[in-house]
Amino acid sequence: MSQPDGMITARVTINPPIDDAGVAQVGRYIFKSSRPRVWTATATPVLPRPISVTVGPGSPGEIVLPSTDQAGYSDGVGNSVIDFTYDVHIAVQGQRPRVISLALPCLGVEGVEVDFDSCVPVPSSTGTVVPIPAAWGTATALTDEARLAAENARDAAIVAAAEAEQWALLHEYFLVPDPANPGLYLIASGTPLTPDPAYPGLYLMGV
Repeated sequence: MSQPDGMITARVTINPPIDDAGVAQVGRYIFKSSRPRVWTATATPVLPRPISVTVGPGSPGEIVLPSTDQAGYSDGVGNSVIDFTYDVHIAVQGQRPRVISLALPCLGVEGVEVDFDSCVPVPSSTGTVVPIPAAWGTATALTDEARLAAENARDAAIVAAAEAEQWALLHEYFLVPDPANPGLYLIASGTPLTPDPAYPGLYLMGV
């Protein structure tokens, strides 16, 4: 999972859980952010959906996560967010599922290596929301408005292309009132209709 430039991340190593007999078990760890947030510099959603890591005998796992104590996150509506947590759903073979909350402070250091077993659970937190200066909020709003306008223009171009294709087909194949049978129509085509050998009286029409 790639992260935006400038974002500080930590690498979390997860070893297979060990039961009371000292035997490694299969475990599944699902990491989920305690709140939605974006990386303000690029307007990129951060961990928008849960990430699952499965480990087992002889197969440790790892996950790279953004640190929770760095500046640069926002709630998507113009407010800065700091000091959130990750909720980790743990399902281990032979044990009851449980959920813990995990903070990953990196103190500004990139690439910190963290052993999941050494992490101390903390109370779940959606972080602290700090209103940012009005000028920053205006710039963010303008960026969002420009992105929305670009997306609308792209969608309009796709619709226009589809309509143009439909009109092209209508120019080649269109309905003409049948003078001999009021209420019925003839199909005018740029290519002749071909009798269908499997169904006498019906015709094939290539488009």
